[in-house]
Amino acid sequence: MLSSALVVSAVSFLSPTAYAKSLHPDFQLMRGGVQQYGDWLVGCDNNAECTMIGFPKRAIMRELDVASKEMAVQISLSGSDDAAPVVELVPFGVDIAGKATAYSSGRFVLNVEYEVAAISIPHGFSRQALLPMEAAAVVKHLQGNKRLTGKALSNNTVIVRFPEAEFNRAFTTMQSRRAQLLKIRADQAIDDLPGELPDGSTMPVAGKLKRIVARETIVSGFVPILAEGRCKNDFMANPRQFHFANGAILWSFECTMAGGLTRTHWDMAPSAVALSAPVDLPEPRDGKVRAGIDGLDGVAFDWDFGILRSYQYLDGREDCGTFRAWGFTASGWQLLERREMPLCKGIASDQWIRTYYLPTEGGGPDE
Repeated sequence: MLSSALVVSAVSFLSPTAYAKSLHPDFQLMRGGVQQYGDWLVGCDNNAECTMIGFPKRAIMRELDVASKEMAVQISLSGSDDAAPVVELVPFGVDIAGKATAYSSGRFVLNVEYEVAAISIPHGFSRQALLPMEAAAVVKHLQGNKRLTGKALSNNTVIVRFPEAEFNRAFTTMQSRRAQLLKIRADQAIDDLPGELPDGSTMPVAGKLKRIVARETIVSGFVPILAEGRCKNDFMANPRQFHFANGAILWSFECTMAGGLTRTHWDMAPSAVALSAPVDLPEPRDGKVRAGIDGLDGVAFDWDFGILRSYQYLDGREDCGTFRAWGFTASGWQLLERREMPLCKGIASDQWIRTYYLPTEGGGPDE
C-alpha cells in the first residue's frame, strides 16, 4: 500500500507584485506570442486554440517546505466555439545537460482536493489529464482565489507546489484573446489580424496546402553558392542538395562563425541550371527569417516530408526557446507551426505553447 497522498489547501493569493519576472533575458515578448501573468504563460495560435501553463515561482516559499517538489498546470481551450477547458498536471525538471525530463512523482497517490471532491492520480505519472468535470472544478477553484497545495496525509507536510499568482488575469486574457480570434474567423478576416500577418501577406483559410517532398542527391561538380560574407574566410562546409518534385533545388551548407559557432545556411534555385539565392522563410508575425544570410540554429530538413524544422534554444538548453517548422508548397515556403517557451523549466519542445499553426498535406504527418 502506498504510504502517503496529497491534498490541496485553499488560501488567498499574495499581491502580484511579490512575484518577480523570471522569463529568460534573451526571450523577446511579442504581440501575438506568449505573454506572462504572474505564475502563468499564455498564448494562442491563429486558429483560436489557446494554452496557458503555470509554474510555481521558486522565489516565494511562504510556509512551504523548501524541499517540496513543483508541478506545472496546463489549461487549454480548443478552437471550437463551445470548447471546455482541458486541464493537465505536468511534473517537470531538467537533467544536468539541460534536457527536459519529468521527475519521478515518488511513491504517493496525488489527491487534488477542491471543495468537496478529490482527484486521484496514479503513481509514477508523467503527465495527467483530468476528467472534464474535474477540470471544470479545478478552474472554478482557482478562479475563487484558492491555492492548490499538495500535502502528505501522513504528516500534513507540503510536498508538491502548484502555480497560483494572477490566475484570473491570465485566464481572462486567454478567454478574451480566443474570443477575438473566433470572431475574426467567423468574419473570414484572419488576414487583417494586427500583429499576426505583415502587410501584403496572405494566409489560405479554406482547404489545405500540399507540401512538395524532395530527395537528397549527391553533390558533385560546380556548387552554385556564393558564401562570401556569410562564412568565416568565405569557406563553407558540408554542402548538401535536395531536389524537389517541381524541379526546385534547395542547398544547405555550414559556416563557422566567430567563437567557433556553426550555423546552417540555406539557398534555393528554381532549377538545376540556375544560380541559387539565399532563402527568406516567412514568419507571419515577424516578417521573415533570413535562413540564407543569417542561417538557422538547431535545424533539420525532413526532405521526404518537405518540412524544415528549426529549434532556437536559449543558452544551449533544450527546454526553452522557439520552435518553427516550414513546408515547401506550390506557393513557396509556408510557416507550418511556431511553439514558444520563455521559461527554462524542463518542458520538452513538443509541449511548448503553440502560437501559429497552418495545416498542410504532403508526404508525411504534420508536426
